[in-house]
Amino acid sequence: MGKFLMFLAVVAGLVLSAQIAGAETIWSENFSDVSDWGVIFDPGGGSVIKRSNGLDSMQSDSSPAHMAALYVDKEHTQAAFSPNPAGSNFIPFDPEKKSEYTLKWKVDRLTTSVSWDIAIDEFNANKKYINTIWGICTANNEAGKEFSKNLGNKGWSASTRYIIPKISLHSGDAAQTAYLSYMSLEKASK
Repeated sequence: MGKFLMFLAVVAGLVLSAQIAGAETIWSENFSDVSDWGVIFDPGGGSVIKRSNGLDSMQSDSSPAHMAALYVDKEHTQAAFSPNPAGSNFIPFDPEKKSEYTLKWKVDRLTTSVSWDIAIDEFNANKKYINTIWGICTANNEAGKEFSKNLGNKGWSASTRYIIPKISLHSGDAAQTAYLSYMSLEKASK
């Protein structure tokens, strides 16, 4: 009987661990349509976000046909891109459970003189802007790999109820582009 009870305890522990370890995708963007994204900061002017049509010379054979092409027009400038703050682009967020959230993304390609980073804008229950959380991903020039960042170590406002990601590009030369394959936010499921 003792071995059977121990077996049941081990099985129950494994089931509970599997449930805790699971995650639910609460928001995702595969960049098949970027019409709800926009340039939200562009002091140099001319920057755009568009859907890559799969014919771009920067794209490899393994690249998805749909990617966002984030283009910075001017030399030595910065531009920021984000989903437009409307409707389903407001992602529900509970700052008391911040360690349950993980942001994932892939930067497929970068042109020669561009680096990028990711921030998140915070909004209250009325969907009014509160603050920007910087340093979700520090500026770098890595591409071709997937990234994952848990949001638990950031100082979120207690009044935050919604978030929207923001991608910043920093260009050393004019006409620079970053190609993103996807972005998603997961929340640990219970």
